[in-house]
Amino acid sequence: MPYLTGMVYHSPGMDDDALKKFRADFARSGGKARAKALTAEERKAIATKASKAAAKARTRKAKERKAIQSEKFSK
Repeated sequence: MPYLTGMVYHSPGMDDDALKKFRADFARSGGKARAKALTAEERKAIATKASKAAAKARTRKAKERKAIQSEKFSK
């Protein structure tokens, strides 16, 4: 009999691949339900926020790489 402990699903006799597929399907259904519950404007706002955060992270990483490169060449 499958059971939940905390946020982890356990099932005796369920191999790792089957368990990964179950978890992915379960997570996907939650994402679909969330998308269905949100308005187009809310989805757009979430996507824009994520896109801006990703761009900010790319910029930060590029600056870090540039700083490391300049340190290597200044020695």
